[in-house]
Amino acid sequence: MSEKKGVRFLSLLSLDKTSPMRVEAECPHFKDCPSCHFLHTDYENELKFKAESLKKILRTDKDIFLHPAPKRLGYRNRIQLHYNKSSLGYLDGLKSKIVEVPGCLIGEGPVLHKLKELYQEGKWQELVKKEPKKGNIEIYSGDLNINKSYSSGGFTQVYEEMNLKLKALLKERITGKNLKILDLFGGNGNLTKDLIDSEILIVDISPPPKELKNHQKYFRINLKKGFGPLDKDFDILILDPPRGGFKDIHSFLNSATKIEV
Repeated sequence: MSEKKGVRFLSLLSLDKTSPMRVEAECPHFKDCPSCHFLHTDYENELKFKAESLKKILRTDKDIFLHPAPKRLGYRNRIQLHYNKSSLGYLDGLKSKIVEVPGCLIGEGPVLHKLKELYQEGKWQELVKKEPKKGNIEIYSGDLNINKSYSSGGFTQVYEEMNLKLKALLKERITGKNLKILDLFGGNGNLTKDLIDSEILIVDISPPPKELKNHQKYFRINLKKGFGPLDKDFDILILDPPRGGFKDIHSFLNSATKIEV
């Protein structure tokens, strides 16, 4: 057990009675790995659990419309591994240890191929021989980044097929021309690249993307420290915050006018 900010986190030690929804996980590392959380049940149940969780987070009784992924495993184009003097794998924050995952199934082909190479005959140890004793190795589409910040070459969605589906849904939803759109936490402008009939302002903390479309402009600021009053009106707000969320969203929206959320 561990505790953080008044929240206690538990790990399963033994199981006396199993649910009829439980299945044998496909991945050999599931019982120890901190990465995947639902492989002990089928994908249909996973979607139901996530929908119910989202309803609680949003505090709504409205139905959540789901868009199932075409595949459950073998999709990530990027994984980040941690290492110390003896182990390479995913970091388990609850147990403060690294779980080795040579048989991981979550990455797409080139990623898993490179992962297996790293574990062969201790190759990863040779790569970090002149590096700090603790660090990280990121695999992105078969390429390696050692001890660089996450997505140092620019962030991209890790599930490209679902990313394309999301962009198509967004384009279908946003109709009309000459709309002014505010894209918060927009990164490299991924979600709004195809909205060529609109005027886009992308806001994020990362350095400006190397390539922006003519209809996109970029403003760099740390949104966690506030955005300040808007100097113009927007028709639509697109919000895609990082995992930690956007805690000041209410104060931000109170300062914004004429925005459709």
